[in-house]
Amino acid sequence: MGIFDRTKKLDRQISSFSMNQKKIVCPFCGHDKFEYREILLNTPGMTFLGFDWANRSASVLICTDCSRIEWFFNQPTFL
Repeated sequence: MGIFDRTKKLDRQISSFSMNQKKIVCPFCGHDKFEYREILLNTPGMTFLGFDWANRSASVLICTDCSRIEWFFNQPTFL
């Protein structure tokens, strides 16, 4: 198995989540289990200067049923 093997999920965290005491459900299929990831919010200026690492990040929830992606600026709470 190589470094670039796409079948291996290293940091896969599947769970239910809430935001402001409200359970998050997929608006497309109604499923409540999501895969969690942190994504960098790149800006052209910081990329030009080579400071991509200094950009802020967003929380992304990917529905495990229909694969819809939901973005959150604040981190949702794991249930």
